[in-house]
Amino acid sequence: MRILAYTRSTQVTDKKLKTGVLDTFSLYFSLFFRTTNQKMAGSSTEQLKIQTNCYRPASSDELRADLDRFGIDSSKLNGKAGSKTVDALHGEIVDNESDISLLRTVSVLNLFIRHSDRLLFEQKQYFHQTQQERKRDLPVAEKLKSGEENDLNAVIQRAIHEELNLAPNEYVMGSFIKDPKTITSFQMAASYPGLMTQYKKIYVGLSLVINDNERANKFFSDFAHTETKDGAPRLTTYWHWVPIRDLLNAEPCGQSQIEIKQVIKEFFC
Repeated sequence: MRILAYTRSTQVTDKKLKTGVLDTFSLYFSLFFRTTNQKMAGSSTEQLKIQTNCYRPASSDELRADLDRFGIDSSKLNGKAGSKTVDALHGEIVDNESDISLLRTVSVLNLFIRHSDRLLFEQKQYFHQTQQERKRDLPVAEKLKSGEENDLNAVIQRAIHEELNLAPNEYVMGSFIKDPKTITSFQMAASYPGLMTQYKKIYVGLSLVINDNERANKFFSDFAHTETKDGAPRLTTYWHWVPIRDLLNAEPCGQSQIEIKQVIKEFFC
């Protein structure tokens, strides 16, 4: 992970969040911070309120070593070309003018698989051990590993294999319907309470040709896939094909559903 210093009096806009530009000195970082309140929708000038008392290096030398350790070249903080020095940054931290904190980042592929006028959506999940059911209403999704943004085909194949139980030799993947669309958002992680998370969602739309007719008939109908652990069923995922017009006419619930509806409209209308 990288770390970021942020001056509390500096206003952050959504444009700066996307580029990682910091006004306090001329460096480009990934954003890693913890917040107590944040808003990404609406006006681009809404402020992020940063939680203080996170990281307190004992000296400028310790700060310099930590910056280098996390991949930030401290030699660029040299007081030249508009930048400030490591000593100046350490002084801001000591005086509670800046904080350095952590941000969890997650990149997720969201895959719209189209068949005729329908899209494949995950309807619900059933957890066998706890006998709990969770509603989903989401396209095929798969987390990216570091460096995989340059090889989306590999991520797509993994998603299709793991989520839909289709091996690469069972289908032919069509070309992308449109160029992939990326949407970045920030929110507190439900899985890790108190930890701010940056979600980078990469949307892709395509079609599949299933090689075997019998397999195709099953795939292009509503189906379920059960994952096992130690020979016992662990999770059953239910998939269904939803008409595009129904997805566009549905009232979105939450930011994720708003994004999905927006992308479907861009990709398929």
